[in-house]
Amino acid sequence: MCYYIDNYGLSNCTALTKVDLGNGSNSNRATLSYRCFQNDTNLTALILRGNEVFVNSGSVFGEYTSDMHGYIYVPQALLSNYKTATNWAGYSSKIRAIEDYPDITGG
Repeated sequence: MCYYIDNYGLSNCTALTKVDLGNGSNSNRATLSYRCFQNDTNLTALILRGNEVFVNSGSVFGEYTSDMHGYIYVPQALLSNYKTATNWAGYSSKIRAIEDYPDITGG
């Protein structure tokens, strides 16, 4: 299964607090497009469960990395890949392992 969130697709959704993509089985990959989460000021958890690094087409949270107000949770096995991947590396301090935060991610 693949996911695609278009440019500005979920932007300005101030009621959005958590986005959980992928179920951890098979190849679950997403493309998160330009500023798709811009101005989502209450988004505290973006959970990416796929077994491949999701595509970040750039600036998914806004113009600056500081526009991300919460954390990005990914599988432990992909943690270092995300922290160095194109367009994810700028968020490396906000990328955490899903397995370390079961109370937030459901494990």
